[in-house]
Amino acid sequence: MEVAEATITQGPETVLVVDDDEIHSKLMVACVKKAGYESMLANSGNAALEIIEKHDVDLVLLDNMMPGLDGMQVLKITREKHSRQHLPILMVTGSDETEDLVGAFDAGANDYVLKPVNYLGLMAIIRTHLDLRRSVLRLEQFNHDLEAKVEERTRELRKQIDETRDAEEALRQARKLEAVGQLAAGIAHEINTPMQFIHDNAQFLESAFGDLLKLQSKYGELLHSARHGDVPESLFQEIDTLWKEADADYLVEEIPAAFSEARDGIERVTRIVRAMKEFAHPGGEKKQPVDLNKVVESTVMVSTNEWKYVANIETNLDESLPQIQGFTQELGQALLNLIVNAAHAIETVVGDGSNSKGTVSISTKMHGDFVELRVGDSGCGIPDDIADRVFDPFFTTKQVGKGTGQGLAIAYSIIKDKHGGEIEFDSDDTGTTFTIRLPMNDDGKARSH
Repeated sequence: MEVAEATITQGPETVLVVDDDEIHSKLMVACVKKAGYESMLANSGNAALEIIEKHDVDLVLLDNMMPGLDGMQVLKITREKHSRQHLPILMVTGSDETEDLVGAFDAGANDYVLKPVNYLGLMAIIRTHLDLRRSVLRLEQFNHDLEAKVEERTRELRKQIDETRDAEEALRQARKLEAVGQLAAGIAHEINTPMQFIHDNAQFLESAFGDLLKLQSKYGELLHSARHGDVPESLFQEIDTLWKEADADYLVEEIPAAFSEARDGIERVTRIVRAMKEFAHPGGEKKQPVDLNKVVESTVMVSTNEWKYVANIETNLDESLPQIQGFTQELGQALLNLIVNAAHAIETVVGDGSNSKGTVSISTKMHGDFVELRVGDSGCGIPDDIADRVFDPFFTTKQVGKGTGQGLAIAYSIIKDKHGGEIEFDSDDTGTTFTIRLPMNDDGKARSH
């Protein structure tokens, strides 16, 4: 797997600087070291390819203009010859032409740095890409480890399923691990999107701050001259020129928007991480008070990558819903199975979702002495001839590799056996709705009023 090649660095990461200009390369090496990273230096494209081949490099600063192999050639060879997809390559270029930059990104560049280099900005860019690389590798390593554990545990369980009374419980735990493993890659993708526009806004703010500093310096000169009663006309002209070059009116309008977008991105990442933490938080052996609405919100968030391409989710949650006594993590697992099942059913109708999407509807409300949770979909429905088998372990109508036949069986066990609740469904050729009713007492009995 890719993780085997791109391992998570334990010590300081290594940045390879590729530049044939001795002065410029030394300045970039000094910048790398000041940022707290190890550095390696190559003064030609061939030397760079040899280092990438033989050494563990975590990021490459690649000058575009070099004799022999230029930066674009080194970039293309690296991406074609090596499978190191998680090696960030930043092009250092004097050209800000859109066609050149698009060509660099198409060839596999992760970012670019314009000459003359702003070294404070360069340190920030290096940190951003190395932090993002580290996060992605951790998530992939986590996913890899979970997949290995699931495969091992599944083999053991299939040998023991006819011999142990706890086989159903063990299978549910294996399904939990499998589900979290599958979600890891999706969560990495969901985090990467807001991180990208946080990074873009940070770059814009850095550039804007530099322009405003120049203006501030000239205004300082103006203040000094005014205090001494001699303000040369040339100073007004310089300030007017800087104001126009910086497009200060535009910056005044756009800087607050950039801060707002960056803040929104941070909040989005925070919500994803919080939802994952709530979803995966281990419960105790005894039932605890459970807010079912929060279970819905966190499960919808962490499962986004499972449904967003084929469906929209609509929620109608009763804000006055009382808490129930139950197991938060296992209820989240049961709901996750229903959501994934709904997304697969919709996918059979809409395909990849490029032309239209289906709908998954989730609602909560009181139903007598029970709390009711409904999960409906606009999928293909459940045929009558298999309706009495959908909760059977290992029964599935999905293609090989698409489902194990455990999802609905586990949901049934969690609701019926663990919580003393009820789960049923209504289905036709326009979709299926699963209805769950959960008692509020920890003894599985309804509370009297």
